Amino acid sequence: MKLNFDGAVSKGVAGCGYALRDSEGAILAAGCCGAPDLNVLDAELRGLWSGLKLAAKVCKRGQKLWIEGDSLVIIDYLKEFFVDYPNNQPVVQDIIRLLDHFSEIQASHIYREGNAVADWLAGKGKYTRVEVVWTSDFPDKLEALAQKDLREYHERRRK
Repeated sequence: MKLNFDGAVSKGVAGCGYALRDSEGAILAAGCCGAPDLNVLDAELRGLWSGLKLAAKVCKRGQKLWIEGDSLVIIDYLKEFFVDYPNNQPVVQDIIRLLDHFSEIQASHIYREGNAVADWLAGKGKYTRVEVVWTSDFPDKLEALAQKDLREYHERRRK
């Protein structure tokens, strides 16, 4: 399973988004939520946290999970289990607890262009008052971004 996450802030409005995908790249579940009064780093962290909560519900205990995000800072903290993360300690502690659900965690940074699904969800989250989660009937735009992502990945792999 792969979890993509993102956070977005513009004009003082923050949101986060996350998507859980299978080994073929198909979206299994996705969500977004508003993240009021957060800076961009904390919005990214909230996206990771919300995505991990969803992944722990959807994935069997002991599964492997690949986490991918466009925040190099959060990815680096994740690789070190947030040893020196400066704030949001309750969220960080819950992230560490949620990681125990999985047998193996791989975390990698991806540029924003490769994280379009989570980026779109984070943008949508800025205008959402409650958390919205899809497990089917995904928005057309989300499906289109996922398909584009897969096509571009396979085109890059063939070169």
